[in-house]
Amino acid sequence: MILSLSLIMLILILYYRKLSIPILFILPAVFGGMLALGLMGFLRPEISAISLATGAIVIGIILDYSFHFFTHLQHVKSIEETLKEISVPLLTGSVTTVLALLALNYTNSVVLGDFGLFAAMALAGSAFFTLAGLPVIITLTRFDYTQHKTIKWFKLPVINPSIVKYAIIAILLITVYFYFEASNIRFNSDVETLSFHPTELKNKEAELTGINPSIEKKIYLIASAKNYNSAVDANYKAGTLIKNLITHGIIKNTLSTADYFIPDSLCKQRQLRWNYFWQQNKTRVTNQIKLSADEAGFSNNAFAPFQEMIDDSIYQPLSKDLLKTMGLDLMFDSSAKESVFISSFTVATSQKDSVKALFKDIPHLTVFDRSEMASLLLESVRSDFNYLLYLTAGMVFFYFIAYLRQG
Repeated sequence: MILSLSLIMLILILYYRKLSIPILFILPAVFGGMLALGLMGFLRPEISAISLATGAIVIGIILDYSFHFFTHLQHVKSIEETLKEISVPLLTGSVTTVLALLALNYTNSVVLGDFGLFAAMALAGSAFFTLAGLPVIITLTRFDYTQHKTIKWFKLPVINPSIVKYAIIAILLITVYFYFEASNIRFNSDVETLSFHPTELKNKEAELTGINPSIEKKIYLIASAKNYNSAVDANYKAGTLIKNLITHGIIKNTLSTADYFIPDSLCKQRQLRWNYFWQQNKTRVTNQIKLSADEAGFSNNAFAPFQEMIDDSIYQPLSKDLLKTMGLDLMFDSSAKESVFISSFTVATSQKDSVKALFKDIPHLTVFDRSEMASLLLESVRSDFNYLLYLTAGMVFFYFIAYLRQG
């Protein structure tokens, strides 16, 4: 951006032969940008930094206002005549551009909406300053616009009148051809085919992630609910299905917390079975352990912790320290607002859709596929683009109808 602005400033100095001209040129952009920032701070205080950064692209349009003003001023040598001749065309172009940018607020993207609002206010403020502020500043600074030497080393090419009609016919034929060919254009929403990955990069990715990105994909399962038991139940059902798929060799590289967070209903059933078993077999098992321990030379207290575990019939959940040691502490989060459990596995690309369909019927479970998410975002952009195309075309059309009727 700095390089482009520097080149623009250099061209301005060479063309107008005045060192002060870049400052006057940039004033509408500065005013429009400050106005837009102030209004955005009032209307949308939580604007995305990405929206402000992309808003810099409107500087080129804003500088066009200054180009129109100063070029016309150098030609007619009068501020009054310049304002009289460029006000309507400049405002007409500004209004249509502002309307098109404001249409971005009707998209599904918050970033695009913020960008459209910021750019629209910046353009409107710059157009106003060009017509109302620049003439005052030029007068106060006594800027000399009457002396300007035409650059001899640049001339527009002269078109031979005899080929104009042939050029028009050629353009019409090409337009008709492109009109019919446009129906064959399709929007590619498959993110996997939008970029080229060299073999070396694919091999590095396989080493880093442990999967081959060409034939395998990583799928994430997110069990979330406000109620802790509902989230645990969804996570456990997903874990049970994951085990079944592993048994049949359909998925691999699984990571799940389902074995460590058991639903209350199932936990109570298992605890009853556990207590019933030891009620029937406690004496026999403990006697057998003591007998075998004496024969093997163990002390009498060698299996005391096991005896204590049998005597304690109360279920003890896993501690956070143990989960952290096992590397599972980042796979779940539970708070008063929401409980979340995450699982993941690797599946072949050819079986990805069928495997994902098996999990979609589990309540409170979300199947997350990064490539599918990117494809959905691209599809959203496509639908937004078509909507904006019709919306902006309609606004500009009705604006020009109203303008022509006034004329």
